[in-house]
Amino acid sequence: MKKSKLAIGLVSSFIGALAMGACSGSVTSNDNAIVTINGYNGETINVITNDVYEQYRYTSDGITRFYNSIMEVLIRYQFQENTIPGIKTYSEIVTDAENNVKSAKSDARDNAKTNGTSYDEEWESYLTSQGVEDEDELLELFIYNLEKEEIEDWYANENEEALKAEYIGVNDEGAEVESPTSSGFPYHIRHILVSVSGDATDYTRSTISSTEAKKLSTIVKEFAEGIISFGQIAYTSSDDDSSAQNYGDVGIMDLTTSFVNEFKLGIYAFDGVLSRSAENRDSVITNGLGISDDFDNSTVEETVEDIGLTYVPYDAFAALGTYAEEERDSKGMLVNDGYAASYPRNIYWNKYINLHNPFVISNNDLNVDAVDGQGSTTYLSVTDAQPGHSGWRYVEGVCNNSNQRVLTDEQGRVIIGVRSELGVHFMVMQKSIYEFTTGGEDTENVSLSEYYTTAVPSDSDYPVYVDSNGVSTPKITYVNYLNTSDQSVLKQRATEVKDKIESFDSTYEYRLYEYFVSKNTIQFNDTNGVNLGEEIQKMIDAKREYNNWSAKNTLNDSWVAYLEMVQRQDQTRTSQRLIPETCAIGFKDASSDPRFEVGGSCYYVE
Repeated sequence: MKKSKLAIGLVSSFIGALAMGACSGSVTSNDNAIVTINGYNGETINVITNDVYEQYRYTSDGITRFYNSIMEVLIRYQFQENTIPGIKTYSEIVTDAENNVKSAKSDARDNAKTNGTSYDEEWESYLTSQGVEDEDELLELFIYNLEKEEIEDWYANENEEALKAEYIGVNDEGAEVESPTSSGFPYHIRHILVSVSGDATDYTRSTISSTEAKKLSTIVKEFAEGIISFGQIAYTSSDDDSSAQNYGDVGIMDLTTSFVNEFKLGIYAFDGVLSRSAENRDSVITNGLGISDDFDNSTVEETVEDIGLTYVPYDAFAALGTYAEEERDSKGMLVNDGYAASYPRNIYWNKYINLHNPFVISNNDLNVDAVDGQGSTTYLSVTDAQPGHSGWRYVEGVCNNSNQRVLTDEQGRVIIGVRSELGVHFMVMQKSIYEFTTGGEDTENVSLSEYYTTAVPSDSDYPVYVDSNGVSTPKITYVNYLNTSDQSVLKQRATEVKDKIESFDSTYEYRLYEYFVSKNTIQFNDTNGVNLGEEIQKMIDAKREYNNWSAKNTLNDSWVAYLEMVQRQDQTRTSQRLIPETCAIGFKDASSDPRFEVGGSCYYVE
């Protein structure tokens, strides 16, 4: 019976050593094997012979090539023998692979018409791009890729809860989950983006348009009024079109998500340090977010604390709207030769809102004499929000005293603001990594493991709350957060969680290899005092160690860049550079106010 080639990329090198019969198992060039597989019918299958091992062991990629060859044998053998129930059969895989070949041929014909080339040229180019020589090898490649995908999905389903725990990083009690790779520490985030045209690197003289000023003012006013929800405001007003259609939902943000530093690290700084007292701070999470003592001079944590949580007064946003179009004085004259940075809206913008560190919107009074944008230590009288509405609330750990309030969404979650290169973000942590509360049917609390379920509400394993009367109610999780009955949306979100869990470990494939090794599926025989199995495991451990170091180093570099930028911002924001708020107050009387004359305290030109 025809034998199936293995190790697609190594056919020329291993043709005499690697081959598997579709029915009869494996053959090798001789019986002097250093790697064997225990067959499911009691046979012993030789995989790599000593002479092949000696030929390639000293090459730069020798261990990797041996590993790839062994993995291919292990995976393909599962289908040859139908050893795992519930997955596709070998014949089903072959049918799918043949269809993929037909599709590739069709694409080659279409490309030939589009590019003005011949079919043979396009087909040869495609074969080369896939690293194969002919159609038979392409079919084998497609077969193997489909088999590998099927086995990996099976393994992920079998180990879903354990993988999820590793991805989250902490269990329901807040204890660290052991993992050979870096955890994701996921957050579920909503946001509203207001794009601004001003230079994001100008910390004192940036400008915004009257339209942008009005929009910022209107959105914050809507937060305070509490008539419409945060999601509805995002849907109608956010300049991030992709999240706006989902009512501000940006999905799951974890350590690998490539959001701008102000957005991502602003959330970490607020949640990990600025809004958490020391006794309530979880060191596992804080360290996982990169807020640890890995720097020589001072810890990241100390530096982040130095950023300070900025309290932007509500009236600063109100002023943006009030003075949005004010560009001339009461006599219709251009002030300061039309220098835009001296327009009232831009004075309020730069002093209070053009800040790259996280801020909350508070009921602090404006502070005319200050330059830090914090507002005064006296407070406006505001009405607390009604349940189920956005608005003013006292938030423990964020408010400094009983008189202070901050703006929250309809669920009481703090609205966090930050300026980035994209504009101003208003962010809400729908699910924080610190919310590791214990769940279960006897409580309405949703643990992190429950929140990131991969089930949909109609599934039997979807998290539910059972009340004292025995009534079962589906819990609010990431999957059903959008409050929709559309099954396609629910399944899409469940798949999104599943993909996050399966993709957080860049060395995921090694888990499958180690699983087969643990099942004594494969045996390694010593040769010249060297064990190939041990060498492969060293390679795996080394790659994991490097990946973990790289992930940690990348996160630390992001923190350094972000903190250095905030430090530059703070050094720049001085009374000499920041136009005083008094100049906004007196702007309409500029023609008669000596402060606006040449040399006066409000005279500014480019």
